[in-house]
Amino acid sequence: MNIVQRHIQYLAATTDCVIIPGWGGLLASHCPAYVDGNRFMPPSRTMVFNPALTHDDGLLAASISRHEGISYEAAKTEIESETAAMRAAFEATGYVALPRIGIFRRKDSSTVFEPDLSGVAGARYAYLPPLPVASPVATATGAAPAAHVVRRESIGRRILRVAAFVAILLGLAITLSNPISVNLDRRTDFAGIGVCSIPATQPATQPDPILVLVVPDPEIGSAPVAEKPAVEIENPRCYLIIGSFDSKRDAERWIARRSQESNLGIIERSGRFRVYAATGATIAEASRLKADPDFAARNPEAWVYVRR
Repeated sequence: MNIVQRHIQYLAATTDCVIIPGWGGLLASHCPAYVDGNRFMPPSRTMVFNPALTHDDGLLAASISRHEGISYEAAKTEIESETAAMRAAFEATGYVALPRIGIFRRKDSSTVFEPDLSGVAGARYAYLPPLPVASPVATATGAAPAAHVVRRESIGRRILRVAAFVAILLGLAITLSNPISVNLDRRTDFAGIGVCSIPATQPATQPDPILVLVVPDPEIGSAPVAEKPAVEIENPRCYLIIGSFDSKRDAERWIARRSQESNLGIIERSGRFRVYAATGATIAEASRLKADPDFAARNPEAWVYVRR
């Protein structure tokens, strides 16, 4: 599986529309929960294909550019190359498969898309089983329907249910313990995994995404490395931010409570006091620490600030 296919998978799992320039658009189709006979079916999510959506919205190229550390134009070249290869294979065999997305087949003179029902699009609902529903029916003599018998769960299933609930509470506690600034000066891009360099030919009104949230992705991410203390260099350009506050006093209090972190610093820009865990002359140097699994678990919303 190549780079373009991996980013298509990532966007299919996190967005409702993925445009493959020159090929078409993949759209998320949501089906709410419903009753089927005596079963309560869970919600589902699949992908459908629209060949008319060929206009490049830039989302796929931006995602590749940020994660791979290449220019926007280089990312577009990668997409064009992959699209050309897909079209050549489709013309030769009438069959193209996107792993964990679906299969494109030629039928008569049109293209038919068969979604992968167990793929990434519906992963969020994969573990929701159908539930039985009682459907009492009155008897011919008018007698009251028999009471529905509720079977008691086994002790093992109860223990698993309680353990899952505790795990969810711990996950929420870890997430809420990391403050996230909603200041609009971050100007984050929803699909980004780094910093994208937008070409000068684009309209001047389009914002330059300088600050980007880093989304941990086990399939796309780098190999784990040992956690390193913040790299202090003279006049660093890039900072790995783990917290943002309205005042320096709040930032210092937060640092005092983070005994598990070392060598934290504060940078003030545009009235915001940001706590950083690492610095570097380049984005790659400043982002090196987030490859450590312990650091990523404590700071899932870490992002890179580039000083002008």
